[in-house]
Parts: sequence; C-alpha cells; structure tokens
Amino acid sequence: DEQGEVQWGNFSAQSDKPLEKTRYNALKFR
Repeated sequence: DEQGEVQWGNFSAQSDKPLEKTRYNALKFR
C-alpha cells in the first residue's frame, strides 16, 4: 500500500539506507 511505502520511506530517512532501496525492499516484504 502507498501508506506502507511512506512508512518504509520515513524509516529509511532515519536509517543510512537510501529511500529507493527501502522502497524496493518494502515491496519485497509485501
């Protein structure tokens, strides 16, 4: 879901991982 991507994006922003990679991982997790 879009909300899920946003949550992952926020988490990534705090983390050292890039947003793109986090979004890709979020899709894999779902």
